[in-house]
Amino acid sequence: MMDYKQVIERLEKQNMNPDTTEAQREANNFRISWLKMIHREKPSKTKTVFYDAVQQRLVHGNSVTPNGLLND
Repeated sequence: MMDYKQVIERLEKQNMNPDTTEAQREANNFRISWLKMIHREKPSKTKTVFYDAVQQRLVHGNSVTPNGLLND
């Protein structure tokens, strides 16, 4: 099985060939961009901060009451 970088190199070489049709070049360019998107570096996960008063009380184990929500 070929590595995706090898596939990209092969497609770029095929695009350099003068006998390659314009439609094939467009298909190769689409596949190159698709492979680059799939294998790009993934962003690191960030901690979610809740600004919802109900969610905050449920996370911290406090009870949810209408009066308590009005005070928040």
